[in-house]
Amino acid sequence: MLAETGTGICRPAAFDVSSLCEAQAELPLDIESQIQSLLDKRVAAVRELVRRSQNVTDAEANLSAARSEQRKAWMQAIQRGWTETELRGLNRPTAARTRRTSKADPTQSETSNPEH
Repeated sequence: MLAETGTGICRPAAFDVSSLCEAQAELPLDIESQIQSLLDKRVAAVRELVRRSQNVTDAEANLSAARSEQRKAWMQAIQRGWTETELRGLNRPTAARTRRTSKADPTQSETSNPEH
């Protein structure tokens, strides 16, 4: 919507393109509907982005809580007589043991050797 300011200049009042200020000529209906469709798609994209961002925030909170519970369980096992070596031997991932590594590209090592 556009609103008349009294000076002959229109200012945007909302994103509704279906009603234009009286000072401007009306757009043909097909152009107006195309514009509204584009705006609707943009709004839908932002809604999806917000939804997905909230999913990430929720997952991070769940991961943080799970790690905290894992640390508590680890400490409880230590207090009940287990050693860290024994617990690590159980082949369970711990915060100290988990880390990301990337595997080297085998083709790169072959091409980087000038003797071959």
